[in-house]
Amino acid sequence: MTSTVTLRNMEPSDWPSVRRIYQEGIDTGQATFETQAPGWDSFDRSRLPGHRHVAASTDGQVLGWAAASPTSSRPAYAGVVEHSIYVTAEACGFGLGKALLNALINSTESAGIRTIQATVFPEMDPASASTRPPVSLSSDTETALPACHMGPLPASGGTRS
Repeated sequence: MTSTVTLRNMEPSDWPSVRRIYQEGIDTGQATFETQAPGWDSFDRSRLPGHRHVAASTDGQVLGWAAASPTSSRPAYAGVVEHSIYVTAEACGFGLGKALLNALINSTESAGIRTIQATVFPEMDPASASTRPPVSLSSDTETALPACHMGPLPASGGTRS
């Protein structure tokens, strides 16, 4: 990847590219419990409008995206979001995931959101990444203990840790 990349807010017109990248991540079996990328209406309803970002090349090609979703409708959790970051396979390893995470941190901090959480499969650990390089988190990022049996694994009928 030799072109310059711009981070900007996601627009509805980005959806075909965002959906393609989302489905690419889903198809690895290492990114989410989802089995199919949703349609735009579902995605739009479930992601916070001020916290959707894309990384695009100078020719306009979307190479990755980040978005935040509320974790709960309960008022006590108003400052807590879950994030998703996806980068197309061709653009992995160039720091786009970290740049998108930083954009998301900036937008959420500006909005008073105090916690960004994520579910990361063990395969995405830097020491054992097999299909995609993980986002390297900075030293000021806090990590919680892993949870076990988080959700179903459709391919095997088992569960994911």
